[in-house]
Amino acid sequence: TKDLNEAVRGRNRQVAGRAQIVRGDMRMKQKQYERAAINYLRTAELFRKEQELNAEALFKAAAALDEMRDERAAGLREELRSEFPDSEWTGRLKGG
Repeated sequence: TKDLNEAVRGRNRQVAGRAQIVRGDMRMKQKQYERAAINYLRTAELFRKEQELNAEALFKAAAALDEMRDERAAGLREELRSEFPDSEWTGRLKGG
């Protein structure tokens, strides 16, 4: 949507990162797993300093890659565990 696109391009990093994740969430619901993964991975890369956004993006990117049966999902989960051991998103991983 137009508002989402404006938020992604906005100056507020938290809002922009959240909008990017919402965009990925929308694509996941539409079963556009590759496009969702791209949105999440872009968020993880561009918002490295925003730890909770980064952790959420890694978690959701792994889920999108799982839907595509892409083995790289395991690496993202490992990155999430090692980079963000105390994150709520790490806690959501199967096996903690």
